[in-house]
Amino acid sequence: MADVEFVRSHQLPTVSNLRDFGGYPTLNGEVMPRGLLYRSAHLGRLDAEGVKKLQSLGIRTVIDLRGKDERTKALPDLRENEGLEIVSTPVEPGALKSMTMDDGREVTPELMRENIINTYRRFGREASLGFGAALETILMRSDKPILIHCTAGKDRTGFTVAIIQLLLGVPRDKVFEDYVLTNTLWDRAYEGSSRFPPEVMAPGLLADEAYLQAALDIISHVHGGIAQFAAAATGIPDYAERLRSKLLAS
Repeated sequence: MADVEFVRSHQLPTVSNLRDFGGYPTLNGEVMPRGLLYRSAHLGRLDAEGVKKLQSLGIRTVIDLRGKDERTKALPDLRENEGLEIVSTPVEPGALKSMTMDDGREVTPELMRENIINTYRRFGREASLGFGAALETILMRSDKPILIHCTAGKDRTGFTVAIIQLLLGVPRDKVFEDYVLTNTLWDRAYEGSSRFPPEVMAPGLLADEAYLQAALDIISHVHGGIAQFAAAATGIPDYAERLRSKLLAS
């Protein structure tokens, strides 16, 4: 039977930035599975058409990385018979909340960018955040398709996806290429944008390679590598080996 054409990005009016983050070849000549690992922005606007789309992709587990307050503002209305289970693995966003910082400085584009980079460094430093629960859920539930998201599907999601791809041996240039796809696929519907002038908010609406690199640099410095980070985050010493054994096909 001929292979069905691989579709990476799925356009939906109520679910932004929805795409398959598998299908990439690895450094060892293996291939990440297709049709198993998905990412998106939040599902708070999910309608009946969106539910049918997720069902058609076979998605059964939805990993929600959003923090407590974010979840209460935009939760999808799902019924039991729709077969979608939401697993909350919260990571607080660390976003600036007003034009004045705690030390009294007015937020500038440069300070916005600095705050995002520091947030990514926190992702890499604090392995006990909800990322560990998300990684463990991916390992344990990836017999069937999984969707992972935060608010934009950009930072927390982008970081988690990059960790999975790197653990599986996807070349770094491909990992970064996948990361920045958010810049063309996210509709930028984010309520926090209204708190800041467009020029100040602009760095917060980007998937910038420098952000992800900041997290990876911290992981290398603090943990010694991606595999060690995943082991610390999940409490599973052989997490990387188990993930590769489960997901990779030659």
